[in-house]
Amino acid sequence: MRQRVDSPGRSGRLLLLDLDGTIVDIQAEPGEAAIDASTLVALANLAAPDPLGLVIVTGRSLADADRMLGPLKLPIIASHGAEARVRGFSLLEAGPSIAAVREGIEEIAARCPGVLVEWKPYSAAFHFRAVPEVGPRVWEALCAFTQACPAFRIQGGRMVFEVVPTGISKALAVEHLLQVPRYSRRRPIYVGDDPADEAAMAIVEAVGGTALRVAGEHFGPSVADFDGPAAVRTWLAALLADTDEIGGSVKAAIVGG
Repeated sequence: MRQRVDSPGRSGRLLLLDLDGTIVDIQAEPGEAAIDASTLVALANLAAPDPLGLVIVTGRSLADADRMLGPLKLPIIASHGAEARVRGFSLLEAGPSIAAVREGIEEIAARCPGVLVEWKPYSAAFHFRAVPEVGPRVWEALCAFTQACPAFRIQGGRMVFEVVPTGISKALAVEHLLQVPRYSRRRPIYVGDDPADEAAMAIVEAVGGTALRVAGEHFGPSVADFDGPAAVRTWLAALLADTDEIGGSVKAAIVGG
C-alpha cells in the first residue's frame, strides 16, 4: 500500500502527467489520440486554483500536445524536454537536428514494412504496434544507426522505438524542473506508463516524491498503480472532490485492485 505524499518542508503538490498511455488511450495512429471533454475539464479545474500544481510531461511536440489539450494552455514539457512552456524552465540542449539524418531514418523504415514513422521536431518514432513481429528488426537497425551516429540514442516505449538526441530525456527535463525555485519545494507526483517515464520517476522518487505507474506493455499488473488510462482519468476527477486524497492506496481506491 502506498503511503500519503507528505514531504516535510514542501508546500503544495506538483502533478507531472504523461499523455499517451497515461491519461490518453494509445492509438495505432498517434494522430488519432484524443482527450475527452470531461478530462479536459478535470485538468482545467485542477490547474485553475494552483497554476504551479500541474505540468504535462510528454514526448509529443509542443504543438501536438497543445492540439490534444486545446483549448487549454497548460504548463508543458514537450519533445522530451527540447520544448517547453513552463515559466523559469531552461530548455535542454537538443543537439543536432533530426532532419540531418532523415535519409538514414527513411532507409531503415523502407526495410521495415508496416512500421509507421512519426516525424517530430527533434526526433523520429518507429511505431510497430501493427506489426509487432518487426520490432526486433527495427531495434537491430536502430542500434546500428545510433552506433554510427552517437549524437542520437534510442528511447524505448510501448511498441515504439524513438530516435532522440542524446542530450534530451524526460528524466533530465524533470530533474531541471525540480531545480526551478517555484517548483523545487513542491511534492512531485509523476504518473506515467513507459520506459521514458520510468527514468523520470526515479528522479522524482529520489527527492521524496511519488511515482504512480500505469499498466501496459511496460508495467505489469503486479507493479502498476492504475490498470489503464481510464483509471487515471477517474483518479484525476476524484482529486477535484477531495484535493487532499492524492496518497493512500491508489489501486484500492480507484482501480479496485
